[in-house]
Amino acid sequence: MKTMAEGVITLTGDSHGVMVSAAIDPQGRLMAAYWAENDETLKVVRCIDTGCALPPETFTLGSIPSATIEGAQQPPGLIEMVLQANGAPIVIAGNPGRDFPTVYACIDADCATVESAYFTAEGRVDRPHIALTPDGTPRITYSQFSNNVVTIELAVCGDLVCSADERTTITIDTAQVLADHSIRIDQDGRILVGYENVLLLDELAQARVAVCADDTCSDGPTILTFDNAIGARTTVGTDGDFWVWYRSGPPDYGSEGDFDQTTVPDRWDLIVASCNETGCSNATEVEVGWGLLLAWPIDVRLTALSDGTVAAAYNYWSSELCAAPLEITVLDPTEAQMGDQLGVYYLWGNTFDTVGTDHGGVVVFGAEESGLQAVELGVDGPAPAGLDRACDE
Repeated sequence: MKTMAEGVITLTGDSHGVMVSAAIDPQGRLMAAYWAENDETLKVVRCIDTGCALPPETFTLGSIPSATIEGAQQPPGLIEMVLQANGAPIVIAGNPGRDFPTVYACIDADCATVESAYFTAEGRVDRPHIALTPDGTPRITYSQFSNNVVTIELAVCGDLVCSADERTTITIDTAQVLADHSIRIDQDGRILVGYENVLLLDELAQARVAVCADDTCSDGPTILTFDNAIGARTTVGTDGDFWVWYRSGPPDYGSEGDFDQTTVPDRWDLIVASCNETGCSNATEVEVGWGLLLAWPIDVRLTALSDGTVAAAYNYWSSELCAAPLEITVLDPTEAQMGDQLGVYYLWGNTFDTVGTDHGGVVVFGAEESGLQAVELGVDGPAPAGLDRACDE
């Protein structure tokens, strides 16, 4: 087996085209949570060494049966993992055919003991995301639908599985969410939730970032707004500030076939701004490729790297390639520039995640035939060769 420094490795062969979530444990080892289709279980694979040179080990967290929906077998539509200080994973995963997910918490790093609880709410729990506070307790955000109104909710959890009787819930905002939202908790305990409000479908939207000054949102959130934009996402900034990234222009997505390398740059721009809870400054357009604009924000993962730049992994449909490549490039928020390309890969389904390391990052993705794979992103190394493929092949 190759090490990640030498190229792509295979983590497991029993995952194809389903969600995956990656993390680096306190010992520097790659971990990934995924759904195993052969026995329909939620699993976590962990490399034994930092370079994944040895065959990894796998832990089973629980059973998640697929469901027949509109005549097709559906796997979990959600898998998201965070790690406790001891390296023990907490995973939130969807339940096919049900309106709520389940939270699984390993008590120890080897998952010898696993606790779980359904995460239910007053209405349907949609698009939940999980993050950990500095003291190691979970926070879960989700969209809740009622009478055609969408609220963004924050669950302040009192235990590892966010049990219903051990949590309080705070409404972050009321918004018609067009895409997905995000949550990030910084080292000071601030909660940052990125989302958008669709003011007029296909014509006008407002990107928003809700900022809670502490990890319980005790004073309620402060809402930062960005007009004519969608998909606000945050990354680590400097001097206590944070970067907000968003796509300006019309909110509509349409069909991917409606947009290409000639139409996308005239329609949208990627903007980055330096922000804190009082406001933002220096909003600047970032010159990026059309594929990143097309993928934003649903099919994009932003990962802060140790040198202050950001790795952007994104998946989009290319009519030129007759494929949906996964591209990874560097974004420099300080200079508002797009840097080197770190790699281009083929996916099996929309299955990928990225995570930062001390010396770069790692991307985990589902390959068409080989299962779940991983490759190291060395920001100082040469970029891998691009794809050589055309529609007539």
